[in-house]
Amino acid sequence: LAKDLKHKDPKVRLKAVEELGRLGKEAAPIAKEICDATLDSNAQVALAAFTSIERIRPDLYKPLANLLLDSSEYVQADGAESLEKLGEAAKPTAAILMSVLKKSLDQPRPRVTLLDQHTFSALKAIKPDDADTVKMMKAIAGPLNKSTGHRYRAMEFLALWAGEDEKRRKEMLPLIQSGFDNAYTLIACMNLAGAYGKLSNEMLPTLKKFKLSQNAEVREAATKAVDLIEAK
Repeated sequence: LAKDLKHKDPKVRLKAVEELGRLGKEAAPIAKEICDATLDSNAQVALAAFTSIERIRPDLYKPLANLLLDSSEYVQADGAESLEKLGEAAKPTAAILMSVLKKSLDQPRPRVTLLDQHTFSALKAIKPDDADTVKMMKAIAGPLNKSTGHRYRAMEFLALWAGEDEKRRKEMLPLIQSGFDNAYTLIACMNLAGAYGKLSNEMLPTLKKFKLSQNAEVREAATKAVDLIEAK
């Protein structure tokens, strides 16, 4: 049934969603696939998937109803906050939360709304590490994104995702360096560079230039980062 959720025929997908809904909590192990199905291009499948969540994961149903169905941004934000409080138990909803962010970024002049703030917080709390979420977060944190507020919060998420893992930290290095390009992300990225120690060696020339900045906060952060990199 889980495989059928990816079938090219919407009728097959619909039947699978309905069958899973009838299984109720027995289908909880594939809650992520059910939640992903709420984003199906076929409206009938998406609605059936949403209905099935009430039986499969009732703890997710009300927060998602507030997030996806209500017309008030405050109620939507409350839905995201409720998912945040569930922590990693809400991990199946990662793709839905990412779709909320994508919708915000698709606006002509994207800005970080109250809903966005709670959505980022929810994603940090549930700690999704699937490839699709991480890939999109990297795109949001990258220099092509003109919304610096979203970039900053995506970098926060990715720093948490990378943690102490050296391989993941190495993946972060280009994003950290690209974050030196504007004031909003500059200090946070310098702090990360310092925390990553020797991995950030190639950034030393740039950081040393920032030690001569006219901004005292920038000078201080750059000096600290340089000291940490050279010490480790």
